[in-house]
Amino acid sequence: DSRPRKKLLLVRHGEAEHKAAESGGAGDDAPLYDAPLTKKGASQVAKLAGHEALAGAELLVSSPLSRALQTLEGAFPTLGSRLLGKEVQVWPVVSEHLTSSADIGTGGKQLAKRYPRLDLKKLPEVWWYTDAETRRQDANDSRTRFSYHGLIEPRAHLEERVDQFAADLLKRPEATIAVFGHAYFFNCFLDRQCGAGDQVWLDSADRKSTRLNSSH
Repeated sequence: DSRPRKKLLLVRHGEAEHKAAESGGAGDDAPLYDAPLTKKGASQVAKLAGHEALAGAELLVSSPLSRALQTLEGAFPTLGSRLLGKEVQVWPVVSEHLTSSADIGTGGKQLAKRYPRLDLKKLPEVWWYTDAETRRQDANDSRTRFSYHGLIEPRAHLEERVDQFAADLLKRPEATIAVFGHAYFFNCFLDRQCGAGDQVWLDSADRKSTRLNSSH
């Protein structure tokens, strides 16, 4: 069979501050933009270091949201050094379905300073979902619009991103790829592209192996 086929390891980020706030009864009243990992989340992702399946991945792909980047760093302490021996890429297409302030990211320039071990030079200043009235050059504009008007990514737009992500993966030369991302994005991807149905949800720092074929 000459059709492209990829072996994927999907890794959901560790516990993040917005989920901890929700479970603690704080609700969603106060905006928490680009929510980072909690101390518990950092501990969870540190346990991913040395994971056999992750060590076998030829390419590492991450969402640019901080909780995913922190999970990538926790799983690979040698990130940014020659010791890693893997290509690392950050793809905006993998970001979470934008339904809350936590899913609105940090501007590309600031992220590049915050994560110097990653090559983020080509990351746009505004790389997450925005509507037509939001300025793409101003990372704070979407936060302002969210606080005043709300800003929810349409489901159809998420599905378009999922399909584009699958197409991008199939173009890659690597056979084994680890992806660091989010619950709703992975749920949609597994349903639309892997035939897993819509009931598969990854918990904090969970991993799931799957395959992607060009026939999907």
